[in-house]
Amino acid sequence: VCRTQGLPLRWWGDDGTEFRDICPLNADAVDLLGLDGRDCWTLGPFEGRLAHLQAETAGRAPTPADRVRLRDLFEQA
Repeated sequence: VCRTQGLPLRWWGDDGTEFRDICPLNADAVDLLGLDGRDCWTLGPFEGRLAHLQAETAGRAPTPADRVRLRDLFEQA
């Protein structure tokens, strides 16, 4: 999904620092830091809260290794 709909993401930390991320599968195709901010999907308070809850639940910040391929979910079912 992220390769077909993998918009670059951006958000701001509590101190006002801008952060950007993109699926590692798209990273070689996009100059993330060179993009105009309007070309990124700006994460809002709800996504930020979900990311915070995920980090709290896992006891650490999520890493790319935490990502699950959709195909893997179907294979488990």
